[in-house]
This record gives sequence, C-alpha cells and structure tokens, in this order.
Amino acid sequence: MKRQRGFTLIEVLIVVSLLSILATFSISNYSQIQKQGRDSKRKTDLAQVKAALELYYSVNNSYPSAAGTFGLPWGSIFFDAQGTYMKQLPTDPLGSSGTSYCYVPIGVLPASYYLYAKLESRTDKDLVSPSVAGCGVTIYNYLVTN
Repeated sequence: MKRQRGFTLIEVLIVVSLLSILATFSISNYSQIQKQGRDSKRKTDLAQVKAALELYYSVNNSYPSAAGTFGLPWGSIFFDAQGTYMKQLPTDPLGSSGTSYCYVPIGVLPASYYLYAKLESRTDKDLVSPSVAGCGVTIYNYLVTN
C-alpha cells in the first residue's frame, strides 16, 4: 500500500483558524497602541502650549482672552505685538477630522485657564470628565490648568 503524504482538510482548517485568531489579536493591539501614541502626542502638545502661555503671561500679565477658535489660533503662529510665543500651535494628530484641542481662559483679564485635549483611549489614567463650558461636548478629556 502506498502511503500518501500531506495534510488533511481538518488540519489545514485548524491552522488557518489559529492564524486568523492570532491576526485578530495583533490588529486590535496595534490599533490600541496607535491610539495611545496619539494621546501621548496630545499631552506633549498641551505641555508645549502651556509653556507658550506662561511666556505670554510673563510679558502681558494676563493670558489671552477668548478670541478665535476657543482662544488660540490652533495650527497657526501664536504671537502679538510683543513677540512670538510659539511658531506654530499644534493641531490634533488625526488632522482635520480631529479638533480636540481647546483653550478656555478664566476671567475678563484671564489669570488662569483650562487646556483640554480629547483623548481616544478610554482607559488613560489622566482622563477627566466632563469638560468646562466652551469646549463643546467631549467625553474623554485630558486637562492642563494653570
């Protein structure tokens, strides 16, 4: 009797099933890692904006009042007659589809402010909710204050 070599249909189906399960886990992990990376970028962006706002405060003795898109020209140069505070304010890592940055000055001559970023990861340890009036309805927020 000749002996046949090769795999049975059941063996092939089991291997394909296992590979597809592993691929599913890998893709979902990759997606979560991308979200965490973008959230980390948002936090870094707000730290840089905070530094620019502190420089603005040291020159003007108040923070910018609410003018423009929630008080700051996101994606543009941040300057006034006294100088340039940031060559380009950051925009959301998702581009035009994500407008997650928000600046809310407190007071007529603002002595403090709130900076918000809308995070993608619902499990981030720095989440705060809800947002302050003026930032629209956002659910998952990261907050920087003075």
